[in-house]
Amino acid sequence: MLASNPMPVEPVTLNNCDREPIHIPGSIQPHGILLGLTEPNWTIAQASENTQTILGIPPRSLLGQPAATLLPDESIAALQQCLERDFDQVNPIPTQVKAPMGLVSFSAILHRSPQGQLILELEPHWETEEPTFQQFYHLTRSTLTRLQQAPTL
Repeated sequence: MLASNPMPVEPVTLNNCDREPIHIPGSIQPHGILLGLTEPNWTIAQASENTQTILGIPPRSLLGQPAATLLPDESIAALQQCLERDFDQVNPIPTQVKAPMGLVSFSAILHRSPQGQLILELEPHWETEEPTFQQFYHLTRSTLTRLQQAPTL
C-alpha cells in the first residue's frame, strides 16, 4: 500500500500479535483495490499497489489526486450520499471506475478508519444469477444487527 503519510510498522511476532493494528489499512486481497481518501475534497491519500495490475494505473500517480481521477461524477455523488447513512445498510455500492481501457464495474465498500479517514474498497463486480457473498451479506446484515441490538429475548 502506498501512502502519502506511511506509518512505521513493527514486525508481527507471537509476543505482539495481539497488538497488531489490523484496523489500520495496510493491505487488501489481490483482486480488490483499496483507497484512503481525505475529506472534504476526497483526495487520494493512499492507494493499494495493485492499481497498476488491475487498472493499468500506477499507484504513485494517484496520490494527492482528487477521487474524480478514478471515479466518474455519478459514482462520487452516489458514494457521498452514503456518508449520511449507516454503512451496513448501503454497502456494497455498485460503481464505475475510470481506467485506460474504459469504465470498469466495481462493487464499492465504504467505511471509516478509526482515525476518521474514508476507506474505499473496490472489488470487481460480476453479474451472476446466484447471489454473491456480498449480496447475501447485504441482505442479512440489517436483520443480524437488529437481533444483536435487541434489549431482550
